[in-house]
Amino acid sequence: MASLVETVQENGLKRNRVIANLGAIETRFLNVPIKCTREFHQGLFWVHAKNKLDDLGLEFEVRAFIEAALAETVPKPGDDWALWGVKCIPQYDR
Repeated sequence: MASLVETVQENGLKRNRVIANLGAIETRFLNVPIKCTREFHQGLFWVHAKNKLDDLGLEFEVRAFIEAALAETVPKPGDDWALWGVKCIPQYDR
C-alpha cells in the first residue's frame, strides 16, 4: 500500500497522519516474468495513484516528487499497458 502521510505534533508527540492511500499492488506483480501481466497491474496501480493525486490538487513540484518516489518501487508501464487483454501473448523476460 502506498500512502501519503504527514508528520503532525499533538501534545508534544510526533505522529504520522495519513493524507491519502494512493494505491496498492501485490509484490508478485512487480516481479512476474510475463511482461504484459506485470505492466497491466502496474498500470492499474498508476491509474489509481494518479486519480488520488488529482483529487489532492498538489503543486506541480510536490506531485512530481511523489510520483518519482512511487516510480522507484512501481515503474510506470508503457503507453499500451491497457491493451493487455487484446494483445497479450506471454513474453517472458530473458
